[in-house]
Amino acid sequence: MVLKVINPKERITLSSKHPQILTLILIIAFSFCKPSYANDQKLIEKKNIKRWAIEAVRDVMTYNYQNYKERQQQNSSYFTVNGWANISQALDRSGIIDMVIEDKLSLMSFQADLAEVCNMEEKEGTRIWSVVVPIKVIYSSEDNKWKKFQTVVVFIVETIDDEKKISKKAIYRWMAGVKVGEKKPCQSYDEVKVFDKHVEEYISSVEALKKKFGIEFNKAEKENATIKRWVMKTVEKTLSFDYQNYRGNLGKLDSYYTVKGWEAFIKSLKMSRTIERVVTNKLALKSFQYSPALVCHSNEKEASYNWYIVAPIQSVYYNEEKKYVTRKNILIHVNKSKAVAENDAQILIDEWIVESGDHDEPTCEIYKDRMNMSEL
Repeated sequence: MVLKVINPKERITLSSKHPQILTLILIIAFSFCKPSYANDQKLIEKKNIKRWAIEAVRDVMTYNYQNYKERQQQNSSYFTVNGWANISQALDRSGIIDMVIEDKLSLMSFQADLAEVCNMEEKEGTRIWSVVVPIKVIYSSEDNKWKKFQTVVVFIVETIDDEKKISKKAIYRWMAGVKVGEKKPCQSYDEVKVFDKHVEEYISSVEALKKKFGIEFNKAEKENATIKRWVMKTVEKTLSFDYQNYRGNLGKLDSYYTVKGWEAFIKSLKMSRTIERVVTNKLALKSFQYSPALVCHSNEKEASYNWYIVAPIQSVYYNEEKKYVTRKNILIHVNKSKAVAENDAQILIDEWIVESGDHDEPTCEIYKDRMNMSEL
């Protein structure tokens, strides 16, 4: 083995004898560092936008029947003007605020899974982000509690001020109701992009803050909200009785049905053996709305108005020794005659179809085959 000893005096001093080589090395080094810095910066920006989106979604979906106005006004700072119109109208159309008020509910929201940035576009100092935020919403009242999982897609506009090194963020579009499943969040986002044109319908010019959130709704939307409230209250009353008073309780409610509707309801009770179960086990039955009702279709035909509404109902069977809970989605065909009906609301239930099994998310899809589409 031969060892070569280098005289320190023979070492190359790049700074003094080879400036070109030193410059080349530095250029190469910085060329590798720049992409790394850029990638790190992008990761930081993504992390920040996700954190901001999670906070916004959580705040918007956390309120109760007493503070909802104050909370929603506070949360308006997360939105552009049109974005606020979007979320306000969506909340009203869903009927969730009315449900919270009438049932004295509290909503508490948490992040259910990892948020994900699906897209980012940048133009002239403005960035447009789309972020998917999976959440768990806990609904609670004095005597009931349940949870609901869903995915919220928020579209965020971010303006950058490089001089002041600050950015301003605001949500200009909000899409909710996408069920959390096994798919990745951005795959869910891809599925809901087709509904973008429907979301555009929510966005309208705002003249002044009116009513709950400052949005004025047209007559049809108000009518739908009224019908949904009436249907849910009627279904809750109909499915709330005990082994001693069930005859008297049901006898008071037949005026809310057409003959056909009442027969369909009684048939569903017999098929489900609900009364038999209550009487045999000496149970009490109490039913609640567990999710916003859905208007699947509405029309005007001859001398009446018709609605097909999905009523999500949670029923609690209980006595001193036992308690168990079931959930069902019920398709209700409601008829409002132009003539005066027998009940104060002038509305009658003409059809009652129970979808067996528990469903976390009420949907109109499972009822398409059951509706008479030729009449729709």
